[in-house]
Amino acid sequence: MSTKTDSYIKIPNIFSIEETHHQFKWEKLMDGVLISRLNQDSNGSSSALLKLETGVKIPEHLHTGYEYVLLLSGEQRANCSESGAETHSKKGELVIAKPGSKHEIQNIRGGYVLIIWEKPVKFDF
Repeated sequence: MSTKTDSYIKIPNIFSIEETHHQFKWEKLMDGVLISRLNQDSNGSSSALLKLETGVKIPEHLHTGYEYVLLLSGEQRANCSESGAETHSKKGELVIAKPGSKHEIQNIRGGYVLIIWEKPVKFDF
């Protein structure tokens, strides 16, 4: 079970999220994507767990700060708009998007990610 205090959030066995997902409060972020918000501060940094269905596409978005994505299960592909580069990621891999970068995501095999935003992302830029 996760622990949340004024000082910290502790999530034991995070790679077992498929068995423990019921311990978190989930809400719809967009079609095919559920979010469990972990924290957010007044400067715009936040963290969350995302549950993505197989085949879901997250539209192109702009990173106004660093974005850290740890794949807890599943597989996804990111297409970088500036370079045309494609990044394929799977369970256990950490992907870091730099400020100013833009990409879209396609989930290849449904799963969960831990995502940390230094600043909010922008979808309509």
